[in-house]
Amino acid sequence: MKNIFFKAAFILALAFGASSVQAQQQKSAALTANKAASKYESYLGQFSSKQAPFKIVLSDIKGDLVATPTGDMPPVILDLIGKDKFIVETEGLEFQFNEAKTEFTVSKRDETYLFTRD
Repeated sequence: MKNIFFKAAFILALAFGASSVQAQQQKSAALTANKAASKYESYLGQFSSKQAPFKIVLSDIKGDLVATPTGDMPPVILDLIGKDKFIVETEGLEFQFNEAKTEFTVSKRDETYLFTRD
């Protein structure tokens, strides 16, 4: 009887351990997939400028980096054209991030605005 109880406990421990390992592997795979899906992770967040009366929220929507200004301005998709450099061709805007991605400048013609992460 003692032997049967030990075998049952051992089998349950193996089953629990295996499912725990599988759960960890699934969680790890999901985290890896999530990071891969968000290649713009370091750019995301809310930014403000002392020069502008609005803030810009950068988000990853379906693999696109999207800038959404606060207020009644529509969101725009940023197109990557170089290292830390994006454009919105239809609006004539150029976004240039610093190396740490804590701030960026938005330029249009002769105007440049500095935005800093909140």
